Amino acid sequence: MRVVLIVLLVLVLLITAVCLSSIVAEVSYWDAQFEWCVKYFGIRILPRKKSDVQEEAPAEDEPEKPEKPKKKRKSKHDKDEEPDAPDSTDPEEKPKERKILLMDKIWRWMMDMVGKLDLAGSGIAALPGPLQKLFRSITWSDIETDILIGGEDACKTAKLYGTVQALLQTLIGEAAHVIHVKRKSVMIGYDFTEDACRWNARCRIKVNIGTVLAAGIWLAWRFLMDCLKSKKTLVSEKL
Repeated sequence: MRVVLIVLLVLVLLITAVCLSSIVAEVSYWDAQFEWCVKYFGIRILPRKKSDVQEEAPAEDEPEKPEKPKKKRKSKHDKDEEPDAPDSTDPEEKPKERKILLMDKIWRWMMDMVGKLDLAGSGIAALPGPLQKLFRSITWSDIETDILIGGEDACKTAKLYGTVQALLQTLIGEAAHVIHVKRKSVMIGYDFTEDACRWNARCRIKVNIGTVLAAGIWLAWRFLMDCLKSKKTLVSEKL
């Protein structure tokens, strides 16, 4: 009996530890480098370390490169493409178009997020209690940004600074109505002497496992009850 009680106590302690624990996802875009990882009990789960092995594997296969003579074939194609080369004005215009498209994407993404958060807040208010607790268990913490708006045109730079400031603040404010939000350092500045913008941001997202398990059990129970009710109605209709 003692052994059974000890085993039961150990199981209860493990279950409580798992339910009280949480999964943490870290996302960072700093100095034009995107990094992410998922941790549990401080141990990184994703991305797996197998990626390092996969990167080393092609290094062993490097001696097998008999495809170098294919460069001669490329020279034939290069001759055909030589008349298109003198368009020297095209490469100067392409990076400018990319910057504008990037800013448009960021703008649209932030506007979409603000609108979706409004809908999410009203939708979560109508959800049952377990699902509301599930969303409330999410914590968006350690929000840190280092954004510098630059550009040659002072008017466009000032407008862009105002829109980014307003959209980011509203995004964080609206998210606080749905999940827990904790800031660290939200810095947005402008510099008319800079030619390009600087976008640096990092944050952490934490989810409690106990509330996720509770919501999953509740959903499974509701699904089983609905299946039983549907079967009873089918049987009654046949009779």
